[in-house]
Amino acid sequence: MLIQPSAVGDGKQRGKSIEDLNLPPLSRKQPASRCRWRPARRSVGWSGAFVEHSLKQEGFWQTVFVELQKRGLKQMLIVCSDNLTGIDQALAVNYPSAEHLPCVVHQIRSSLQHVPWIHRAAVARVMKGIDQTPSYESAELALAEFRQEYQSRYPEIVHQSEVFLPRIASMWNYSPGLRRMVYTTNPQENINRQVRNLTKNRAQMPSIDSAMRLLTLVLRDINERSLSWERARPDWTAIVRELHIHFVAALPNQWGPRS
Repeated sequence: MLIQPSAVGDGKQRGKSIEDLNLPPLSRKQPASRCRWRPARRSVGWSGAFVEHSLKQEGFWQTVFVELQKRGLKQMLIVCSDNLTGIDQALAVNYPSAEHLPCVVHQIRSSLQHVPWIHRAAVARVMKGIDQTPSYESAELALAEFRQEYQSRYPEIVHQSEVFLPRIASMWNYSPGLRRMVYTTNPQENINRQVRNLTKNRAQMPSIDSAMRLLTLVLRDINERSLSWERARPDWTAIVRELHIHFVAALPNQWGPRS
């Protein structure tokens, strides 16, 4: 299963562990007339059909993956996530064969915080060029050119890029079509935005269960609307065949094809 964990919250919350997150817009009104924020986490994946898990979380990623196992998720192939604390360790324990790819887009956004606005477009263009090269070796060459040009002005960005590139080295084992599916969590952010739009007028809920029911109904509505206008990827058959090559021991022969 390809899976992309993400938090339903604003951009300032990214990169924190689950127990540190206070995610709007949902709060739960307690019996003592106190409103408390509770985080809501979703994991979205492709498993031949579109799958969504709406999770209530108050612990680390270990709790998330144990919950997914209880719900019947036995195998993960590729995991794409933001820079979330503890996810690598939890994956190693619960899904040791899964490949973890940090989100390339979020890495670029994080690095650009060190760049003045007037220069961001130029720096972003160079950084995107590193990740869009056809091979890991060419990416290393592009990074060397980036280092030579920007080391004196932005040493923090150069250091971040040098640390980040080996973490996504396995991405170049895949075809361009499969890489486009797993290099970013932007599809997650699109769903998160729709969830916030549909729940922003319900700032207080009588209980956590009622909030979870609301989230479930909202996600079902988003999924039904997307199925009404979305078409299957034209390259999905080729991607399925490629996944069977890379993960021959993990995937059953009948997995993937769509009628």
